[in-house]
Amino acid sequence: MRWLREFLKKTLPTPIVNWLRRWMGTARYLRFMSYEVSRRQSRLETGSHLETLESRLAARRDGFYQQMAKEVVERTDLVLQQLDRKVEGQGARHAERLQALEEELARLRVAVEELGAVIQRSGAPAPEHPATHARERSGRRSAERRKLAASD
Repeated sequence: MRWLREFLKKTLPTPIVNWLRRWMGTARYLRFMSYEVSRRQSRLETGSHLETLESRLAARRDGFYQQMAKEVVERTDLVLQQLDRKVEGQGARHAERLQALEEELARLRVAVEELGAVIQRSGAPAPEHPATHARERSGRRSAERRKLAASD
């Protein structure tokens, strides 16, 4: 048999040799599977083994679902921990930014007070805020409108 294989390898083209190898491999696989199926079939037909086999399969399945549920819970826990870290990081960054803004506001208030003190010492009249002029003008207009309405 070995001599025949060597002879066929040397004489036949490579694609045909490869096709024969695949065909023989498939035939061996199917033969092995048929033996395995018939062996399992004979074990299942004994009856008492059938019940133990079913109970083992059911136990495996329950164990599988328990393991799967455990892994899902662990993954969910990891995701929640990562989200918690992200939220804490965001909170810390916002707190830092807010603190920086409060410090800047305090510096600006001190600067405004210093400017007010310098202006008072120089004796010059303090410049009025533009909003103050707008309120005075709107007050004058409303007074003029009231006079006109009363004269009509």
